[in-house]
Amino acid sequence: MAEIRKRKRKNNRLKKLIVIIGIIALLGTGTVGGIFAYAARDLPVWNPEQLSGANTTFLYDDNDQVMSQLHAEENRTEISLDKVPDNLVKAFIATEDQDFYDHHGVNFKGIARALVRNFQSRDLTGQGASTITQQLARNAFLSFDKQWERKVKEVILAFKLESAFSKDEIMAMYLNKIYFGAGAYGVQ
Repeated sequence: MAEIRKRKRKNNRLKKLIVIIGIIALLGTGTVGGIFAYAARDLPVWNPEQLSGANTTFLYDDNDQVMSQLHAEENRTEISLDKVPDNLVKAFIATEDQDFYDHHGVNFKGIARALVRNFQSRDLTGQGASTITQQLARNAFLSFDKQWERKVKEVILAFKLESAFSKDEIMAMYLNKIYFGAGAYGVQ
């Protein structure tokens, strides 16, 4: 009889633990869903034309020599990915997003690692975990302010980019969009 009571208590504790874990999981899922809904309420309008930047106009003389270049705020000449040296592409992948060809726009493991390190250092803006796709989304559609809301928007836009374009197309847009300093935009 005492053994039966022990088993019943143990089963009741297990049932309570499962219910508590279920409630916590539901609350967590609801919270994450609410955060994404809040951030998505004012996403920028999806315009793929923003992915290609303002190009530089070249003025040629009669001998097809470049005489001058005209550009607005961004001096950029876009090139296709096949014109970019393979080692340069590999270098960007190695330094910016080692798992670029293995994820769907967001590296959740990298985000978790950055959150832990930032929490440990008490600097919540210290380490980033943006993938190349997220960086393209930020550069094309968002501001550079370091806020959690922008990060959530980055994630949503990264998923949109990944569903609309191939990895090579994303890499080409990224390489043509990034700022290298001194007025130089893109790998050209």
